[in-house]
Amino acid sequence: DYMNSSTKRYFVVILLAFVNFTHILDFMIMMPMSDMLTKKLQITSQQFSLLVSSYGFAALLSAISSLKIVDRFDRKSLLLTSFGLFILATMGCSMVNSFYGLLFMRIAAGFFSGIIGSTVIAMVADLFDFKERGKAMGFVMLGFSTASVVGVPLGLKLAEGGNWQYPFIMIAAFGAMLWMILFFILPNFNKHIHKEKEKPNFIAILKRSMNNRSQRNALLLSFTLVLGHFLTIPFIAMYMVRNVGMPEEHLMRIYLYGGIINLIAGPIVGRLTDKFGPKKIFFILVVLATIPVLLITHLPPVEEWKILVCTGLFFLLAGSRMVPLTTLVSGVVNPEERGSFESLRSTFIQLGSASASLIGGLIVVENANKVENYNYVGYLSVTVCLFCLFYLPRIIPIQQKNG
Repeated sequence: DYMNSSTKRYFVVILLAFVNFTHILDFMIMMPMSDMLTKKLQITSQQFSLLVSSYGFAALLSAISSLKIVDRFDRKSLLLTSFGLFILATMGCSMVNSFYGLLFMRIAAGFFSGIIGSTVIAMVADLFDFKERGKAMGFVMLGFSTASVVGVPLGLKLAEGGNWQYPFIMIAAFGAMLWMILFFILPNFNKHIHKEKEKPNFIAILKRSMNNRSQRNALLLSFTLVLGHFLTIPFIAMYMVRNVGMPEEHLMRIYLYGGIINLIAGPIVGRLTDKFGPKKIFFILVVLATIPVLLITHLPPVEEWKILVCTGLFFLLAGSRMVPLTTLVSGVVNPEERGSFESLRSTFIQLGSASASLIGGLIVVENANKVENYNYVGYLSVTVCLFCLFYLPRIIPIQQKNG
């Protein structure tokens, strides 16, 4: 039995981390290819922002609709089905040659990505008791940093010379190999099915959280931070190439160095959060992160090392904000409600990132092969992120209340 063997459980966690890596990379790979895709498909920056945001909106829709489904089936079957369809949709992205074809495939990939995300979190929660769960969740969440360090630079290397389809072929091929391993090695996850207790639906979970002051503010804080954070991200690559003069083949350096900084900074910020408390560290990071955001959105043509210093600071300060945020937010619910609350929070996060891509696309204008109004996106991003501090005193973790 997998539940009784720590080694076997962590082996499953490693496989789930690879699943996370695959579908997070599929979402991330679009953004550094912004300049290439707008030229190759002859689309506007608004259409590009729609390609990015449609993925998030589709994942949001599936996360909501799968809240009830996720506990009704064997999780292995649900994961294999959604992951298999996700691989087909990603492969489909490499086969289309028009804006609407790619839009359709991005919506399909995003929809199945949303189900994968909530299923992976539920499987980790099934495998580990609450006391051990944090470490396992942290391992699964490494998918994001790994996608930055390994996946995005590798994808961009393959896309050199305008072959934007190659990164999608790479992701689909890797996903197909991983699917085979999951099929043969993953144990069945069906113990949760026999529990008779009726699971509340999305509206009931939303009502419960909205009626709780700390939970309500934790959800709004998550939404607001992701909205502010993602306003600038989809157009960084396009701005660096067209306005700052960075060669397109050097873009991978931004993500490679940024991802390495994130991997190193994550555990350090985690320790500081445990030592000084999540509110204090979050406050400091939100204020300091305004500096690289304003620098990046106002950069004139400069040497490459200056670009990498600015983007490195952005990854360090803006990226690290998620560590104290997640720690703070996880403390506002009881363990028995945490699964449904985290699923609900993921819908708020998806809504934030998808809305940000859409809003950024409405502000940014392409003129004479330059990106204009990106500075306004920077001002808006900073304003929205600073507004997050309004929610901080309104979030009181349960232990603090009881204490």
